[in-house]
Amino acid sequence: ANVAKEVDRVALADKLRELVALLKDDDSRASGMVDTVTDKLNALGQQSVASQLKKLIAQYDFEGALDKLKETMQALNMVS
Repeated sequence: ANVAKEVDRVALADKLRELVALLKDDDSRASGMVDTVTDKLNALGQQSVASQLKKLIAQYDFEGALDKLKETMQALNMVS
């Protein structure tokens, strides 16, 4: 049987909020956390957003990544 990987939306929301805080502080630890978050976003069918986030953070465009993250959280009904 092909079972889709379950994503704990509460845990993801917590991680996304944590990432938002790091991005707001221009904290380079955001680049270490983005992989965890993007894996979960991919599992929710948000591949495009996940790759954009990784790219923005890799370019140290934390402001752009923050905007994208907030937009994504709204789309997924998660409060930032």
